[in-house]
Amino acid sequence: MKPDFCIKLNPIGVEAQLYGSATNQPHGLLSVSKNASCLAIVLGRIYYQHEFRLESNISISKDEIGLCTPASIALAIYLQHGWKRLSQMEGDFAFVIWDSKSHTIYAGRDPMGGYPLFWINQNGHASFASCFLPLLEQLPTRRLNDEYIADLLTAHGPINERNVEFCAFESIKRVRAGTIVRYEQNTGHTEEWNYWSWMARIKPPASFQLGELAESFAQLLRNAVRERCMGTVASHLSGGMDSTTVALIARDHIQTQSAAAKLHAISVIYKQLNALAREAPYIEAAWQQPGLIIHQVIGDNLLDFDIFHNPPLHDEPYAGLWRFAMDQGTILAAADAGASTLLTGLGADELLDWHPFHL
Repeated sequence: MKPDFCIKLNPIGVEAQLYGSATNQPHGLLSVSKNASCLAIVLGRIYYQHEFRLESNISISKDEIGLCTPASIALAIYLQHGWKRLSQMEGDFAFVIWDSKSHTIYAGRDPMGGYPLFWINQNGHASFASCFLPLLEQLPTRRLNDEYIADLLTAHGPINERNVEFCAFESIKRVRAGTIVRYEQNTGHTEEWNYWSWMARIKPPASFQLGELAESFAQLLRNAVRERCMGTVASHLSGGMDSTTVALIARDHIQTQSAAAKLHAISVIYKQLNALAREAPYIEAAWQQPGLIIHQVIGDNLLDFDIFHNPPLHDEPYAGLWRFAMDQGTILAAADAGASTLLTGLGADELLDWHPFHL
């Protein structure tokens, strides 16, 4: 069961419900931190913590089992610098912070929308959750949102989430990616602060020489992979440029922590599908690299659209559902290897060479 949470506001405080995996586990995805007046819940991970803590001059208390969790980081930022400083966090996360002194809740997501976050306000009683079900249970009726369905059907390309507040069900609102929602319980006042602007963040390169641009991009990629290497690390290794690059960068990083450490390399192998079987020489060439523990997943039966017979639970239509059978195969292999983190090269095509999905 995937980790999720729900926070319900009531006249005497809040009721927090946690679902799925255990909370505050090393390298886990769900963390909670609280003091006498505040409660913070974070689903996901915060990266570049060391640099951010130095720049923000924050001190963070470890929890009862000695962890400095994403929730404890978010709570420390809020207490020492205020809620708008939460916009400086980098990572893949959704967070909620409740302040009982001001009777105010803050709910936000990272700019890429790594994890969902929804909320409802029924007669002055607000609830925030990372999934639909606990919110639907509080609604008197359930009705699909016609505007959402029309927007979905007219979208160009495989877009999972539009930058809109409305959701698949009426009465449920989305906390948009790159946004923090501030809700005052006593007055019902709501403020939505869209703190992220892609255009405002664009920085011109220091040089337009191809070699210098490539090295700058490579350094950013190395840093990004390094930040995501938490716990036991596995990586999808297809033999292609994207996944192989990510896997070998991850291997190099974990071996700086321990020379004996190895990366779990998960490869999907095809023996019967002729076109995909041609990937084999590239995968086998990548396997020759040292520092890898090889895991083979036979992909001939992981066919596109097969997952439709038994789809995983998901709140809204998922553009990648048609090919989730292969994703599920790599995820299960990573779980069998005891991995806390699974890296992949997927997404590089969309970033660097977008497919012509529409005319």
